[in-house]
Amino acid sequence: MLKKALRNLVPPIIYSCASRVKLKFLPEKCGFFGNYKNYEEVLKFTEGYEKNEIIEYVYHQTLQGIKTREQNHQLNARYQQLLAALYIAQNSMEDGLTILDFGGALGAHYFSIINLLRRDTIKNWIVCETSLMSSKGQQNLADNKLKFISNIEECKNVRIDIVLASCSLQYLEDPMKMLETLIGLNAGALILNRVPFIDEEKDRLTLQVVPEQLHGGSMPAWFFSKSKWMSKLLKKYQLIAQWPVPEDVVCLDGKSIVYQGFVLKRNDS
Repeated sequence: MLKKALRNLVPPIIYSCASRVKLKFLPEKCGFFGNYKNYEEVLKFTEGYEKNEIIEYVYHQTLQGIKTREQNHQLNARYQQLLAALYIAQNSMEDGLTILDFGGALGAHYFSIINLLRRDTIKNWIVCETSLMSSKGQQNLADNKLKFISNIEECKNVRIDIVLASCSLQYLEDPMKMLETLIGLNAGALILNRVPFIDEEKDRLTLQVVPEQLHGGSMPAWFFSKSKWMSKLLKKYQLIAQWPVPEDVVCLDGKSIVYQGFVLKRNDS
């Protein structure tokens, strides 16, 4: 159970990194630890990622996921939530939507739900990822709707209808700066899913440790101040729907933290 839970809590690219990182020091137990002042302080406890291995791992996992869905047509709880969120977000919008999937790896979200939407609902599904990841995706998985980019600046002159960020912002060095960038795209709606909120005034930076059963490893991981983040979001957007993500429950300082999902629409949309 622990192995499955921790695998679910880490996006594929990050989980794969963690399983291959060589560590200088880690707490004895797995989970989330510490309250670090800055990103560099956490990085002292880890070394670099073997990026080519990460890309290949995620690529084969994506292909396997596509094959499995074609065979059994199963949609797990997490993608059911995403599909519902997308229907809510696109309500009152015309067909031909352009979606920015920030941190969407090699298109797992797209491949999981695209065949469940009307043919004309999505015009462009843009995944923003690292340079190597986006290159792999563009060369091997892109189609007439799915595109991969490595720089958010490429979207500055594109009309983005919906921004999706699922379990990605908390693994960035400066999540708030990226949130401001995403808000600045002026999309009609935001879908933020699998967000680790805490009832504190400030964000908290921790060290996430993966158990030895998963080959060990660690990475910096943020927990976000709900009041701080919602204050930023509600200046331009209104909350339409929210939900807990029961598949994503972690323990921090002995307390259970349930990740959250949100749909927000731009105030003038």
